[in-house]
Amino acid sequence: MEAAFAEAPTARLDIDVSNDKGHGRIEQRRVAVIREVDWLSGDRRFPGELRLPGVACIIRVQTKVHLTGRFGCVGASGGSLLW
Repeated sequence: MEAAFAEAPTARLDIDVSNDKGHGRIEQRRVAVIREVDWLSGDRRFPGELRLPGVACIIRVQTKVHLTGRFGCVGASGGSLLW
């Protein structure tokens, strides 16, 4: 799924970034959505393939947390969600 986001033209991604602060930290969340997922239902099949009938989009959420008084990013996470 990460390759789908890496190769997708920026114009085809819906991206939203939000910032939140509290409890001694600053958190940035970046949500990206790919709505063109017709390639997931192609004709080519292979054993053990992940099949996702009816998927409408792919969502990736990335988070960066900066702790007050510390330099740089001290934690990051990310993942993809099929919807």
